[in-house]
Amino acid sequence: MAQNNTEREIAAIISGALKQHREVTVRGFGTFTVHHNRQEHRQEKDGRILMAPPSDVITFTPEK
Repeated sequence: MAQNNTEREIAAIISGALKQHREVTVRGFGTFTVHHNRQEHRQEKDGRILMAPPSDVITFTPEK
């Protein structure tokens, strides 16, 4: 039970930092970062324009 609470607290700390667009590094594991994707649009062959809304994407880079 205590381990489960610890895991939740660690996840809350990491998610809180990522919501503020801060980088989180866990030694021996890797780094979590947030990348912002701008709004994009493209025109289909039939003339329709498709738009993708802006979004934030979490990326993970493992430690070497």
